Amino acid sequence: MLEASLKYKDVFVLLDMQDKKFGVEMAKSNGGVPLEEDWEYVRSVLPFLKMFYDSTMCISSSSYVTSHM
Repeated sequence: MLEASLKYKDVFVLLDMQDKKFGVEMAKSNGGVPLEEDWEYVRSVLPFLKMFYDSTMCISSSSYVTSHM
């Protein structure tokens, strides 16, 4: 989800500039439109989360014979 949102980073900014109701609704639900610091944080955390996700999928996958160990 974070990888997909990074692709649309500029869209958030443009949508906020063109539709002020978007910014108001974002402020109600999660504190507003993501700022550049938020995107930098996502970029810094993404490699760790990807490694964690890949490991989890490998361990918990039912297609592996040793998945229960």
